[in-house]
Amino acid sequence: MGPVGSYDDVFFWAHMIQHMILMMLAAPLLVLGQPVLLALRAVPVRFRRRYLLPLLRSQAIEWLGDPRITWLLFVAVLCGTHFSPFYEFALEHEWAHKYVEHPLYLGVALLYYYPLMGRGPFAQRVRPSHKIVSLLLMMIPEAITGFFIYASPYVLYPHYAAVHRPFGPGALADQQLGGALMWAGSMLLDTGWVALAVRDWLVEDTRKTRRADQQSALAGRA
Repeated sequence: MGPVGSYDDVFFWAHMIQHMILMMLAAPLLVLGQPVLLALRAVPVRFRRRYLLPLLRSQAIEWLGDPRITWLLFVAVLCGTHFSPFYEFALEHEWAHKYVEHPLYLGVALLYYYPLMGRGPFAQRVRPSHKIVSLLLMMIPEAITGFFIYASPYVLYPHYAAVHRPFGPGALADQQLGGALMWAGSMLLDTGWVALAVRDWLVEDTRKTRRADQQSALAGRA
């Protein structure tokens, strides 16, 4: 919807903004909305006990919730789709773009951010320091992806060289703009999520300190 969706097949920069929104903005915001808790509350009790809870407690979900696995999946999808024939295939086939590429980006991002930012049930307990390290390390493949797209001396995706452009830059300049947006924009978004993780760490430490002080005070009275 809107200008980004209207021009994603015409301008590479619009397509790149679309990917950044799906993977680095929409996904973490959805995770902060506690979708698992909402699902547990919204579905009928019988469905929850028979299907949803066994699924959430399964070994597959536990494996997919491992922050190390989700980090690797995120990087593999990000780099694999942008530097493989799949990207051009999705541009030439609308069904692959809408029903394969977009769900893949959003799905793998939800898996990545849930253990790091999820506050609902079945979110694996990850140390605050590990969350921050994971988010900081994610900046590396995101920046590298954007840099190599920006620095490429030729058009990586033939679709954008052949498509009719009603306005705007040529294919190579368009690609450089999209790469720069990925390079700088991903680091800017990730900085925001790192700041949120640091805030949560400070809040958690404050709670622990208060709890320890209360226990010490009770012990002193006893």
